[in-house]
Amino acid sequence: MNTRIIKWLKGIGIGIASLLLLLFLLPILFPGQIESKIKSWINESVDAKINFSKVRLSFFRQFPTLTLSLHDFTLTGAAPFQADTLMAGEALSFGINIGALFNSELVVDRFFIEKAKVKILIDDEGRANYSIYKGKADTTQNNDQPGSATSMQIRGIDFNDCSLYYHDASLPMTIESPRFDYEGRGLLDQEEFDLTSSLHTNSLSFTYDGITYLDQRSIDADMITGVNTYSLAFRFQKNNVLVNKLPVDFTGTLFFLKDGYDIDLSLVSGTTDFGNVFSILPPAYESWFESTRFSGKSKVTFTMKGSYR
Repeated sequence: MNTRIIKWLKGIGIGIASLLLLLFLLPILFPGQIESKIKSWINESVDAKINFSKVRLSFFRQFPTLTLSLHDFTLTGAAPFQADTLMAGEALSFGINIGALFNSELVVDRFFIEKAKVKILIDDEGRANYSIYKGKADTTQNNDQPGSATSMQIRGIDFNDCSLYYHDASLPMTIESPRFDYEGRGLLDQEEFDLTSSLHTNSLSFTYDGITYLDQRSIDADMITGVNTYSLAFRFQKNNVLVNKLPVDFTGTLFFLKDGYDIDLSLVSGTTDFGNVFSILPPAYESWFESTRFSGKSKVTFTMKGSYR
């Protein structure tokens, strides 16, 4: 019995050692091949300038995913925001599908953005700085050329310890968060997919038409959203959100159009302490309730339906 246990433990030890050796060897065996294919894909598929200080290939930055990381990166926006930075941060990493390493085509299925400042801008004509990805029609000719052997089969995107500034001059609307974490999972490279995501921030501010409605409020959200990138339609299937102390769930649809949007949303809060309802009111009203005590339970429903042009 002791001999069997010893052999079993030796087998486990050899297996673990072999796995660790493989984790160290793969980045050494394939660095130039992976780096050249990623750079080729960037040049062919992204209509923006990207700069970085160094490139590293590792299993251990996003273990157990093999990642190619661009350190100290900056990414410019699309026209007319070419002079503005869309994103800049500590690292932009491409998650590599290990099974495709030995094929002629490299498959990238996840993105990791770490400690980055994200700045999204939309002008009063609806042009967005994030529209940097070239369409399939623009890249087909280039991707048929020798050396163009990288495909995007995006299954996830992660933002870790990032900040957000979002300004849409066409509405006008501004959203700001000095720090947020986000995880999104779905077939993001498809025209239509379900996005399962989670969001956390301790401080989010929301301003619409010059009036601040949320000022440094905490947000925790778990969401399932149907996305159609061709028609710019969103179907909110399940969205459990905690705004400060108020739990809410909303469902409905949102269709973006050339001159506005169509909206049909229903929001229902969970049964909660009555005072929690007032925790999300605009800052201008906070002084009204400084010396007020609340008791009881509440449940809030809210419906918004119609067209904005």
